[in-house]
Amino acid sequence: MNLHMDFTRPIIIQSADEPWADTPLAGVQRRRLERNGGEITTRATSIVQYASGSSFTEHSHPGGEEYLVLEGTFSDATGHAPKGSYVRNPPGSRHAPFNEQGCQIFVKLEQFHPEDNEFVTIDTHTTPWTVDASSGHNEMRLHATHTETVKLLAFTQSSAVTEAHLSGGVELLVLQGEIHLETEALARQNYPRHTWIRLPPGHRFTLTGPLETQLYIKHGHLLP
Repeated sequence: MNLHMDFTRPIIIQSADEPWADTPLAGVQRRRLERNGGEITTRATSIVQYASGSSFTEHSHPGGEEYLVLEGTFSDATGHAPKGSYVRNPPGSRHAPFNEQGCQIFVKLEQFHPEDNEFVTIDTHTTPWTVDASSGHNEMRLHATHTETVKLLAFTQSSAVTEAHLSGGVELLVLQGEIHLETEALARQNYPRHTWIRLPPGHRFTLTGPLETQLYIKHGHLLP
């Protein structure tokens, strides 16, 4: 499968409008956002839903795994990751995920730089926010290397504005509230919770949104 793999064009998906697709394992479904390959060693970005009591067989991630827990609690042998947990399992790691009450995660597979070998687990509910100097919003830095930066952004004013011109591209997921997005190629539109947006390198954009809107943001990772 080759889905939304042209990184030179903007893509916007309101994931709630996408159908759930079954995986090979009972009780585990996904909404595909981008994907290149089959079930093994696949570059993919998805929202994955686990039914209560479901599990995934033990598997490895040759190119790493990054996920943010959106609902419920995601578990494996290393422990339990409740809603709001941000986790990075580096290239070569293995696990067998399971859950007891059902959960939903935003997950990115096989997208690590080969030298990025750090295990990361962050509880975003207890980690302090700082002020982003460029926008005045609250920011929570989750991970940063020479190839990418990952953070959460929380709007601190109603209809506050953020502008960017990021040479390495940007990827957004609306976690709370809604955003109003305008780009050089797209007229201003409103996008609700769990909208996924990927803009190519050098693409200028403007965001506005109501107070307490929260976003997952990754940038710098879309260069060839």
